[in-house]
This record gives sequence, C-alpha cells and structure tokens, in this order.
Amino acid sequence: MRAYCGLDCHECEIYIASQANDAAEIARLAQQFSTDQQTFHSEDLWCDGCAGTGNRHFVWCQECGIRICGVRRQVVHCGLCADFPCATIDAAPPDVKARLEALRADEGKE
Repeated sequence: MRAYCGLDCHECEIYIASQANDAAEIARLAQQFSTDQQTFHSEDLWCDGCAGTGNRHFVWCQECGIRICGVRRQVVHCGLCADFPCATIDAAPPDVKARLEALRADEGKE
C-alpha cells in the first residue's frame, strides 16, 4: 500500500502496529512521537493506510491536503496524477516531490 505522498505504508511503524492490533506498540509510538509542541495519544495513531477505506488514519493524515486531493482524484499516488506536480505538491517538503518523481519514473518503465 502506497500513501498518496509516495510513502510505503508497509514500512510505517504506525501502520504495522495498527495492522497487528498492537495497542501497546501504538501507545509506545504515541509517546515516542510526542514533543513539547505536539502530544499524541494512542487514538491519534491507529492507521489502515493512507488509501485505506476505513476511518483509521494517523491524525495528521486525516487533514493532509495531499491525501484529500488524492482521494478526490482517485489516483494510486500523486505522482501518477495528470496534474503532477501541482501547488499542493510544490508546497510540501522537498522529499515528497522527489519521492513522487522517482515513483512516477519507475511507473513509466513498466
């Protein structure tokens, strides 16, 4: 499963723990990812993947403009969008655009 921003959900600690229904690991990750600026609680982390059809998404992903647009456009990931790159991708951290460009190039080879 690939997130709209190009991340591989199967490499995400939150996704892995969620799929294993590992509440203790989710609680540990919530504590690990919390900072003075942002506190996470276990209920913030449960995730079935960015493109998952359920309502369990990491709290940041629920409001992510990239995810919202990808869902609306029904693309596998944003690198495959006809409008890539767009203002949403250009406003994202540089690694997002680079990751999607690499995926787009790989898709073109197949």
